[in-house]
Amino acid sequence: MDSCIKTTKQRLVSLVDKKKGASKSKMLFENPNKEVLKIIEVDNCMIKEGSRCDYLIVDSNDTEYFIELKGNSILHACKQIEETIVKISNNKTRIKFAFVVATVFPPAINGSIQIMKSKFKNKYNSFLIIKNKICTHKL
Repeated sequence: MDSCIKTTKQRLVSLVDKKKGASKSKMLFENPNKEVLKIIEVDNCMIKEGSRCDYLIVDSNDTEYFIELKGNSILHACKQIEETIVKISNNKTRIKFAFVVATVFPPAINGSIQIMKSKFKNKYNSFLIIKNKICTHKL
């Protein structure tokens, strides 16, 4: 599985949805101190079957950042991250971050998102962050 893991010290790490089409979601990690980051390709590499997110980034403090780049199915994206946390998280009690970046943000699901954020915090000690099109996170 080492082929699924890349390390970098780049100041800016950019993850872009692999799907074809004009509108793509993007996740940016600012890494001003150039710390070593492990970028793990989860989907079809680390995990080949079942529900899984796109990427996992692990920083030098072993903080885990789960990323799902999506079109419009935000609740499905949350389920993908949730199942990935269960399958591969190294530390169930350590604080984690889960990012869903979607190209379409349906306004009718705000209540469901609040419930999901609470579930992630209580069950996985994870902050669930949902953004439209582009999300930037400073490490």
